[in-house]
Amino acid sequence: MIDQELSAETKELIHNDQFILWCLNPTKVLDDSWNQWKIEHPDQIDAMNNARAIVCSVNLNVYTIPSAHSLIMEERLQESLNKKARKRSIKVRMYSFAAACAVVILFLLGTWMLGTKDQKPDITYLFTQVGIAKTQKEVELILENHRKMLLENRTNIQFSDSGLLLVDKKQQSIKSDNTFENLSLNILKVPKGRRSSLVLGDGTKIWVNSGTVVYFPSIFGKNDRTIYVNGEIFLEVTKDADRPFKVKTSKMDVRVLGTSFNVNAYNDNSKESVVLCKGSVDVNNRSGKKDKIRPQEMLTIENNQMSKTIVNTYNYTFWVDETFIVEGKSLDEVFQQLSRYYRVKFECSDDVKKQVCSGKLILFDDVKSVMKTLTGSFPITFSLSNDTIIISNKKKFN
Repeated sequence: MIDQELSAETKELIHNDQFILWCLNPTKVLDDSWNQWKIEHPDQIDAMNNARAIVCSVNLNVYTIPSAHSLIMEERLQESLNKKARKRSIKVRMYSFAAACAVVILFLLGTWMLGTKDQKPDITYLFTQVGIAKTQKEVELILENHRKMLLENRTNIQFSDSGLLLVDKKQQSIKSDNTFENLSLNILKVPKGRRSSLVLGDGTKIWVNSGTVVYFPSIFGKNDRTIYVNGEIFLEVTKDADRPFKVKTSKMDVRVLGTSFNVNAYNDNSKESVVLCKGSVDVNNRSGKKDKIRPQEMLTIENNQMSKTIVNTYNYTFWVDETFIVEGKSLDEVFQQLSRYYRVKFECSDDVKKQVCSGKLILFDDVKSVMKTLTGSFPITFSLSNDTIIISNKKKFN
């Protein structure tokens, strides 16, 4: 039954000693070898990715092989390897490591496969193995069937309750053949400088900010509605008393029935937050601490500690409209908001921070365009160094 759930190519790879070595202890030699393999077998790249995910997701520390069994299995594997005609560039001692790892992986693989129908995805794996490449420029949608779509900025993506996909209201010839119980998820990647919106099968609307990855099913299960987020989203959740809606991040679980709220949970940040506009939500930090927040409240989790404050929700949701209305705010406050929006740092002197401004600031895709607007209204200049914007007063010339 387990083997039937894996393709023949995937099964072959997870039983391949060199493949296991490459996944768990990559070297330049192995990298070169398997990169060449991908070039020679382009039709099996999906199988490779699935096999690698299985190997990497196994926690080798949770199971220890009895030493006697380990030696026996190692000897058997070594004997098998010695019979193969092809030459090896890997030292013999590395095969001992591969043998031990192979035993653990094969022992735990049955549990991993049998449990996938009843278990949720490994959150650590989702938030560490799947990310946005620095070179990515376009919005990317990876479907359950592994088809990849590159989308324009601000593309609206919608799934019907039957799993039918529409992109900017145009029907796509794709229909899900999996369900949430099978843990097959779509992945939406929105790189820096891009935005997207998503309507799920239950009618829930999601606005996706830049630098965000969202994992979601085409069709929700009968008793559960769960998505996974690394980044920032704003949601308007369709009410369903029988199926609570859950947002899972690297540090917290957010549970709602029907409400609108903002989640800021970039995996590379030390803190995560939930800002509630209406309704109520329950937050669990997975360490036994739970709390409920009400409208105009923000709950923050940092260093496993939870805290709540009263906030102006607009300051945390303006990015949805891509317009920032400033009324009597200091430049320091403006820079703090822009820092969150563009995920950059601002450095400036105290006399620059104290300057007060009012008006409407259009949030262009490029933060440099926003800064040019500000330099046209204030006596400041700026320079960009990596992800830091350095701001100075303009020099006055006589």
